[in-house]
Amino acid sequence: MNYVACDWLVWPGADYDLMMRMAQQLGCRLVQIEVRMDETGCIYYVLALNVPDENTLAAYIEHAGQQLGMTEWYAIPEDYYHQGELFLDLDGLQAEAPEILARVIARLDADGEHNRQHCAG
Repeated sequence: MNYVACDWLVWPGADYDLMMRMAQQLGCRLVQIEVRMDETGCIYYVLALNVPDENTLAAYIEHAGQQLGMTEWYAIPEDYYHQGELFLDLDGLQAEAPEILARVIARLDADGEHNRQHCAG
């Protein structure tokens, strides 16, 4: 198994469903390791995938990453990957705690709106 990460510049209204479902369809797990702010104030989510090979990563980029601005991935150690938690359990939260899901998406969109206002791109 290979472990790769992407420093994703979050934007409001991103297709979180596409992010998660494409990873799931490819037999991968998308996790969030951390959130970073760069020196200009842009908010990045460090997201990671466990991929069996380069073709799987290429398929993720083609079917989800291009649309979401997740095209630059880099190798990471397995233990760093395992520090992450599932990025967004859409089905589980919708079924068990829809109010938490709404708050999580609102937080993501708020970070994205911050980036829209403060980051070039």
